[in-house]
Amino acid sequence: MFDMAQYAGAERRRSPRVSSDIKARICAKDITGDVTVLDVSFHGALIKTSSLIEIGETLSLAMHIPTGPVLLDFTGCVVRVVTVCSALGFRSFNVGVEFLNILQDQKQKLSETIFYLFKKAGHQGG
Repeated sequence: MFDMAQYAGAERRRSPRVSSDIKARICAKDITGDVTVLDVSFHGALIKTSSLIEIGETLSLAMHIPTGPVLLDFTGCVVRVVTVCSALGFRSFNVGVEFLNILQDQKQKLSETIFYLFKKAGHQGG
């Protein structure tokens, strides 16, 4: 499995995040739709959505894996929501999601995805 600890730097989270632009689909209490995964780690993701999702809400997240035609499905809990307003007055939400009950095969695919994203960003090692 890919060891992200070597890239931790100043990151103080349980596992450092890596930037991404992965397309995904969410299904929450009142919302089903397409989102963008802004960053991802072994414990969660930051997603950008046009709909407000409440802190504490459980959702499903299906990410399109950049290394193949596979969807990686997670159940997660919303732990943070930040409202983002554009200069043109458009509003979106950056939603922090903590993954729940990750299975071993999900960990492996997630590890491969994170490794791919680090390499794509120009990091060395692995």
